[in-house]
Amino acid sequence: MKTMGKSKIKSIIDYLSEPRKGIVVAVLVVMAIIAVVVVFRKTKGKMAPPPTLLNDDAIENGTGSAISPSIDFRSLAIRLFSACLGVGTNEDEVYAVMGCLNTQADYRKLSNVWMQQWNQLGLLAKTALPPSLPELLQSELDSRELSMVRSILSEKGIVPDF
Repeated sequence: MKTMGKSKIKSIIDYLSEPRKGIVVAVLVVMAIIAVVVVFRKTKGKMAPPPTLLNDDAIENGTGSAISPSIDFRSLAIRLFSACLGVGTNEDEVYAVMGCLNTQADYRKLSNVWMQQWNQLGLLAKTALPPSLPELLQSELDSRELSMVRSILSEKGIVPDF
């Protein structure tokens, strides 16, 4: 069996050593790599569309709590984006952002703003960060870190959807 394997390899090497055949094979390999890259790029951004964004009244009515007017939700979403972008996650920044929320409506509002920011920043940066806040947290944090986020939120009566 081993001799057969070596003879097969030798015959392939002999075949490829002929100049024209070697070039043809090299061109085919390059074309295959290009095809894989093109397919990967086209499918990379194809995810399920994010859920419909809610207006503030719908958020407040749906949660039974008010949105805190003093919170800059866009700023919090950008901080989350920065904390999760690139190699590794800045968990302390994620905890700090979650600590800024006061009500269930605040959490829902941040989820909404995250989706808006993701559509602008995420696609612009060609990142693979998920389009929804729960998906983001689950993809970036391990189970211990998710428990910490749940704990931070539950201290304020917020029930996360992850």
